[in-house]
Amino acid sequence: MGRRSKAEMLDLVERIVRMHDEEKLTFDQIADKLQGEDYDISRESARRSYNNAAAKAEKYKLAAESAREIVNAAKGTNTDLAEAANSVVANMFYDRIMRMDGLDFENDKDLFKAMAPVMTNQVRLAQARLNWQNGVEKTKAAIYDELAKQLGENPGLLSQLQQAIAGLKVKEK
Repeated sequence: MGRRSKAEMLDLVERIVRMHDEEKLTFDQIADKLQGEDYDISRESARRSYNNAAAKAEKYKLAAESAREIVNAAKGTNTDLAEAANSVVANMFYDRIMRMDGLDFENDKDLFKAMAPVMTNQVRLAQARLNWQNGVEKTKAAIYDELAKQLGENPGLLSQLQQAIAGLKVKEK
């Protein structure tokens, strides 16, 4: 795992953000104020902490916007929504793994245990979608066969009905 900053270890990040954003203090002023309270925080540490917090806030904002877009795009389609949610979680795990300095499996085995059900859900959702699509195709084939039996004497009508059925797009609910 990455090393925590002094500001994080001293639980000062929110305070640094507040002093910068609300009190309009510079990083030099923030460092001076915290040093006056016996915290060993440099100007550069305050600046890095602020920038890291701002980057995290931006990331959470983008994640929230993405989640809203996913929900709006997948309205009415249960498997699409579940698949999108699983994909977001899987990407979060991937991002966390990519930020690891070294993989220490004893300390991070919970991460991998948590990943397993997400990946299993992805496989199950894909299988459910495939089964559903196969069911739709089998139903279309059964309708073709029945129409062929019933309308064998009228090939023009049979062809038109088969084209209409082939063009059907069945939506999941």
